[in-house]
Amino acid sequence: MFISDRKFIFVVAVILLLGQILYSRFAWFQGLFWSDMLMHFLGGVLVASIFLIFFQRKLELPSWKENKPKVLSIPEGPVFLLFIVSFAGLIGLFWEFYEYLTVYYFFRLSGFPIFSLTLDDTLSDLFFDLFGGLVAGIIWLRSVKK
Repeated sequence: MFISDRKFIFVVAVILLLGQILYSRFAWFQGLFWSDMLMHFLGGVLVASIFLIFFQRKLELPSWKENKPKVLSIPEGPVFLLFIVSFAGLIGLFWEFYEYLTVYYFFRLSGFPIFSLTLDDTLSDLFFDLFGGLVAGIIWLRSVKK
């Protein structure tokens, strides 16, 4: 499926990197309010795609009672979708801490415009991170069922 394809992940990562450079360089966060939403949505899709690459294979865990490794299959359905969305949310939360530290320690000491660090912005960012993870997870689960 294209969501867990390495080429797809590379393209989304390059788009996010270029978007972040342009976003910061030209202060798009002040004029293009939707660009922040798009960046966080794509970030959620990227994180979910990376999660799917790591957990797409069956996990082999050693068994204490037997010498053969026990193969665990990946859960499919709502439980696995919850894992995907939760991972996207966790990485989104770490990104919000990064944004806060960047603004607090870098932008306040320089002449660059300051990002808006409001509760509304943070919650919007986390929502779009989760939404991107949810969309990627649903697309992947629908492709697995076929």
